[in-house]
Amino acid sequence: MSFWGSIVLVVLAGLALGGFAATQPKWNIDTIGYAAAAHRLLGASDADVHTRVYADMNASAPAKSRRDISSSSEYRVTIAADPRAFATQIDFYAHKYLYVIAVALAMQPGANSVAATFYVSAAALALLAMVWLVALLRITNAPLAWGVGLCVLLSPPLRELGRLATPDALAVLFMFAGACILLMAERRRWLALVPWLAAIGTRSDSVLFVIALLSWLAWCEPEVRRFALGGAALCVLACAAVSLADPYPWSTLISHAFFDRITDQSLAERGSTVDPVRYLAALARGLRGDFVKHESNSFFFIALSLVVLWGRARKGDAAPDPRLRLHGLIWAAAGLHFLVFPMLADRFFIAHYLTVTWLAVAGLRPTQTEAHRYTFGVNVNS
Repeated sequence: MSFWGSIVLVVLAGLALGGFAATQPKWNIDTIGYAAAAHRLLGASDADVHTRVYADMNASAPAKSRRDISSSSEYRVTIAADPRAFATQIDFYAHKYLYVIAVALAMQPGANSVAATFYVSAAALALLAMVWLVALLRITNAPLAWGVGLCVLLSPPLRELGRLATPDALAVLFMFAGACILLMAERRRWLALVPWLAAIGTRSDSVLFVIALLSWLAWCEPEVRRFALGGAALCVLACAAVSLADPYPWSTLISHAFFDRITDQSLAERGSTVDPVRYLAALARGLRGDFVKHESNSFFFIALSLVVLWGRARKGDAAPDPRLRLHGLIWAAAGLHFLVFPMLADRFFIAHYLTVTWLAVAGLRPTQTEAHRYTFGVNVNS
């Protein structure tokens, strides 16, 4: 197939997946949180935010979802009835800056603010699908690229990603785009910092994935170690800036998510005590999957990495393969993410899944010729 024919198919596949996500939203309480943060960004008072968000939700959500969001628990009844209690919730969402800005921009033509959150996620998924398919087509033949690409895109974690009114699809788009630049654009890998900084501005915990890839680069290529360490320092500073701008401490987030819903502003800003016993209880709840509607698919992708490692060991090739190190660092970053926020939700780890799958496919490609020397972002013949 010609180059332009492939591009057309990639665009159509992305648009189809994004269109599916936009027409099949998965409603949850995060929807009104991000819509409220966008309204506040545009200058609405907290009282107006409360009125507009619930009006938009009532206008766009199915009856069952409206009841679930507004009255399925005492906490939800409280924030639906009290604008001050609802205002306390907005700061749990407002520091996902680029996602909130994107939602605010989508609202500008007068769109329903709650619906706008889904449109942004669906658009991000469409772009992510295009980046993913192009990344595969760059490293393998078309049948394998399309086969693997569509299997991953049609898997439950990816289909769910764009249906949620959360910043995760946008963050994954930036994280994986940066990974593609680092792995394939050897002489322009500094450009990876642009989408990675955007990812941190979308979801600050993206920094863990970024540090994993930059650590790998520093490990594999000593001649660019200064760039890798400098890039890591820049990303850590960006993460620190985003985190310091958040008015609520980590203990408030853990307490609110795993134990007691917080509706008092002063209590939220003061923080709660998360002692070792409560933290271990949060870890246990996360491992049980108390907060997700389906089991995590992470074990499939971990198994994929193990198969790659086993296959390499069977070859008995003494030459070091830098891709194997990256598998380990990516999963170490995922494990650290779980320790920071113990929830095994696939949407937090999609960038990890895509990258290890891309590495597995890349491992099928010969790397001995000069033409392939820098295919993976490192000098694999050194």
